[in-house]
Amino acid sequence: MQSNYKEAAGVLKKARDQFIGIGNQLGAAQCSQCLGDILCMQHNYREAASVLKKARDHLGNILHMQSNYKEAANVLKKAQDQFIGIGNQFGAAQCSRSLGNILGMQPKHEAANVLKKA
Repeated sequence: MQSNYKEAAGVLKKARDQFIGIGNQLGAAQCSQCLGDILCMQHNYREAASVLKKARDHLGNILHMQSNYKEAANVLKKAQDQFIGIGNQFGAAQCSRSLGNILGMQPKHEAANVLKKA
């Protein structure tokens, strides 16, 4: 099973590099998120936290720029849960801050709907 993780991580790193090469930041961020999940499964929490932070930053920024607040909130909530799961309170706090920023930019009724779904 461990060799499958290594192989999967290698494929994801290569795919991420290819997405970066063609300018597809969303694809790169999704690869990074999957890579972070694999690193967590391998108990490599320090590297997982680094990879997940980068993925969260990219995905959150992309979705925010697209005014896709609901999806951005979902991504941030998932990332926050992952950070809590690996004991990284700083990463979880950063997600909370970003979620607050997104909610603060919306009319009150829309922010409430996003928060309900996050």
